[in-house]
Amino acid sequence: MQRCAIVVGTVMAAQFCLAGAAMATAGMVCDGLGSDDVFVEMNLPRSPGSPPNWVRVGAPGKTFTTFGEEEGAVALSVRQSFEDDGMFSIDLAEDLASDPAVKIRLLIAQEGDAPLTYIGYVQIVGQGIYPISCSEDE
Repeated sequence: MQRCAIVVGTVMAAQFCLAGAAMATAGMVCDGLGSDDVFVEMNLPRSPGSPPNWVRVGAPGKTFTTFGEEEGAVALSVRQSFEDDGMFSIDLAEDLASDPAVKIRLLIAQEGDAPLTYIGYVQIVGQGIYPISCSEDE
């Protein structure tokens, strides 16, 4: 529940900061499949080709964030983000010149008017690869 409270507070703060902008966004929440310690949370602009506004990743023993400073979390930046042929990819790194520390890869599928389905993995480079399932949280 604490994670949900942090997400809600973070989203509200981001919306407040972006109140002047007319850009629509969507939240995405990913849960680890088989591990309660694994999660990915992000806020995505609705404009194609735009990187996430912020990303927060949890894995066993570590948390990573691109949204300001968070006690105990490793601060990273979005190194690259792209969507290509039904796959959504995000790489997080210490800076643009560094190798990625976190890689997120999601397959995207949709049938008819059903909500989009996202399934994939988050890789903490040097630690492990964790399967995740995601849903948009508007």
